[in-house]
Amino acid sequence: MNRICVSTSSGSACGANSKDNGLGFCVCDAGFHKLGNNCVQGSACPPSSTRNAQGECICHTGLNKYEDYCAKCPLGAIYDNATEKCIFVCGQNSNYDASKKRCQC
Repeated sequence: MNRICVSTSSGSACGANSKDNGLGFCVCDAGFHKLGNNCVQGSACPPSSTRNAQGECICHTGLNKYEDYCAKCPLGAIYDNATEKCIFVCGQNSNYDASKKRCQC
């Protein structure tokens, strides 16, 4: 979780909801995250994503959000918007075996 604010304290007080980490950097307090130059309440967005105007974390182009991270579907899988999961596409008379992570006849 990235709680480091972008500006250094350089002897001056840190902003609201943050403190100097002793090395001259302002860090957000627990339960807050960096948004611009401020520390705001809530969780930071996962890597490879940005927060939109509505406060939602949106994955960068080509990536999909899975619980707390953004990633591409593995080879052989497609992303299903309805279930928000990767679905493996197997050939006729075969099914995807999650424990073996491959299609099985």
